[in-house]
Amino acid sequence: MSATRYAISWIYDEFQIVRMKQGQLIDSWTAPFPVRDLASLAEAMSEASQHIDLIHGGDVAIAYEDDLHTHEFFDLPNMVKKDLEKILVRKVEKNKPFEGDASWCYHEANHGEDEEGILLHLMPKDIVDATIRICQDFYLTPRRLVPLTEVVAELIPTYEANKNEIIVVVALFSERTEIITSLSDGEVLGVRELPYSAYADTRQRLITDINRTLSYAKNQFKQEVNTVWLVGKDADQIQTEIESEVEAILSHDPNGLDPFFWSVNVANLSGQQSANFIPLFARKKINSTLFYRVALWLTIISAIAAGGIHSAVDSVIASHHINAQEIESEIIVASRAITKFENLQLRRDKVKHKLQLLQANAHNLPALFINHLGHIVPDGLTILRSEVLLLEDEWKVTLQGESQQSLSEVVTILQQLESELEAAPWNITVTKSWKTSWYEQLQSGSASTSDKTVFEIVGLMQ
Repeated sequence: MSATRYAISWIYDEFQIVRMKQGQLIDSWTAPFPVRDLASLAEAMSEASQHIDLIHGGDVAIAYEDDLHTHEFFDLPNMVKKDLEKILVRKVEKNKPFEGDASWCYHEANHGEDEEGILLHLMPKDIVDATIRICQDFYLTPRRLVPLTEVVAELIPTYEANKNEIIVVVALFSERTEIITSLSDGEVLGVRELPYSAYADTRQRLITDINRTLSYAKNQFKQEVNTVWLVGKDADQIQTEIESEVEAILSHDPNGLDPFFWSVNVANLSGQQSANFIPLFARKKINSTLFYRVALWLTIISAIAAGGIHSAVDSVIASHHINAQEIESEIIVASRAITKFENLQLRRDKVKHKLQLLQANAHNLPALFINHLGHIVPDGLTILRSEVLLLEDEWKVTLQGESQQSLSEVVTILQQLESELEAAPWNITVTKSWKTSWYEQLQSGSASTSDKTVFEIVGLMQ
């Protein structure tokens, strides 16, 4: 691995690239335009090459987040890695929210002798492949392409919380907000991607979503959550504005105020991350491609040098009566080698042209709906389970949740939620109303107790 390394953070259309040496940032650049797809990624890399020295090449680590990138957390019985990955392959094929092949990786954590937690990450394989190729076009060798959660997992232990304490990290970006729930050792328990920026006029929404996350984590993990960290530009100002309404101790990471915080941290990740979208066999293939590129350039240099000494060879032949036929044969062999490597270069250019035509434009309706749930669900309700399943020509939507309000008090907000689902843009046809579970609880006598109210809504979405 070269002494000089590079890192890229391509997170929710924000693009930064840094050049590192011995763990320290020595050069950096930010794209002045949104990097939304592969075409704008190639444009950003081209412009970056005019501001940062890329010509000498080096390894690059990439932190990536986008609406096309999904996260799913679930528990499984402990099993050997081979059996686990067979289960994950089936789960990926069943649950991927986009067309085409999927790239996936996962992070596992032991939850005891009989159970382990899995955080599964999915994204279109075309994006991974094209990102690798675009980096190689600019002499960078991708070694690591990881979700934001991998960076956060290594960041959280630096906050020095108590053992097994649950911590909530709120990562702030110009177009999105991501909330990550984790244990103090960095074991990620859940991820929420909010479809708005904390820098807009959304402070109340941010407060609501943070408090909902705290409440959900408390109910899910049977433990109080007392610590929330803000990470991102102006996190200190946002802390001052909202901390009085957040139901936990709110702090901000002073290092996170640096616009290149995520790039530097992904460059300095330690060890082999299990959640790496570039698997081991792909890294070996990248090494092979790099070898051929180096061999090609060495051959070209040799050919140039050979041309320079050709006249000297003729002179030696004339003066020393060397076997001219033998030397001519060796020159033919060398020429064939040069032709072979030129053909390799031509094939590479054709593949490069095809990859540059790739664009990520799949419309991900289920993920869009899930991302907007935080905006749809009224205050007073907590969603415990959400599911969007593809039927033949429509999507089946299931929402299950609870409320601390009584049966008589919860009617209004449940009706509001159902109306939101039936209204544009979702236009969901409700096939099982909240009223079904409400009547069941009413008949069982829950109206006269202080028990929480549970609900279920099922519908069809075109």
